[in-house]
Amino acid sequence: MELRVLRYFITIAEEGSISKAAEKLMITQPTLSRQLKDLEQELGEPLFIREHKQMILTEAGHFLKDRAVDILELSMQTEEEFERRRQALFSGQKAIGCIESESSQLLGGIIEDLLIDYPHVNFQLYSGTSDDIQDKLDKGILDFGLLLTPVNVDRYQSHFLPVKERWGVLVGSHSHLAKFPRVTVTDMENIPVIFPNRKEIKDFLIPWARGHQDNMVVIGSSNLAFNAIPLVEHEIGALVCIEGAVKNRINAEVTFVPMEPSLYSETILVWKESRYLSLVAQEFLKRIKVYYPAELLLNNKVTTQVA
Repeated sequence: MELRVLRYFITIAEEGSISKAAEKLMITQPTLSRQLKDLEQELGEPLFIREHKQMILTEAGHFLKDRAVDILELSMQTEEEFERRRQALFSGQKAIGCIESESSQLLGGIIEDLLIDYPHVNFQLYSGTSDDIQDKLDKGILDFGLLLTPVNVDRYQSHFLPVKERWGVLVGSHSHLAKFPRVTVTDMENIPVIFPNRKEIKDFLIPWARGHQDNMVVIGSSNLAFNAIPLVEHEIGALVCIEGAVKNRINAEVTFVPMEPSLYSETILVWKESRYLSLVAQEFLKRIKVYYPAELLLNNKVTTQVA
């Protein structure tokens, strides 16, 4: 005996008519009549007497109505209790580490939707370098990390996101390079340069440098572009960085010039393979994969590349 059929039965009893009940339930009259006939056959007793186009409950019908009301009320209470339990389970704090880039904007819509459905969830966003984020992932401090290639993610589960970050040079507005549409490695000769300090990135930039890196005047390095922007503003040196790391900090003092040939990095969401994912984390990951399915990414693959 299905709950749906019990609801049909109660509606017939309340309306006193098959046709009125069918209209209220928004189903056809023959369908409702068939459901009632099947229910009576299942119980082995008639539930209604038909008098003057009225459906009048039999003794068995009155008995079933009392029980059906209790059953449906209990069912509704159970559903509400499970919903409260689910909301309680979908609570707590989730921590996500993000590198300096525009890629973190990808998460905004997903987190917004998740908070609408589960208002008791609290998200903590941590900004740092790839090394910082991986260290905190390994220690269990972060649930997820948003990284950029080049990066070794062999020890993580990963999902690529459909955003590429463009590499270039941040220069002072008075630099002659500020007027260039693009900058080549030969344009950078004898220009004081601040490089990212990760070895993977230095190796990654070799195809762009094309053997001319020894002619560049490297005056320092930085793990975060944010820390080096004041040096660029004071014309101390040009900063090699991705556009997303400085886009919101560009002002009258600095200008971002893309590299020639173009150089891009991919965005990757990673999480620890051995780490237990809470229900909230599982739901977050599920929505990420729905928003940005692997099939879409394969069809529109953006590889780390020199163009």
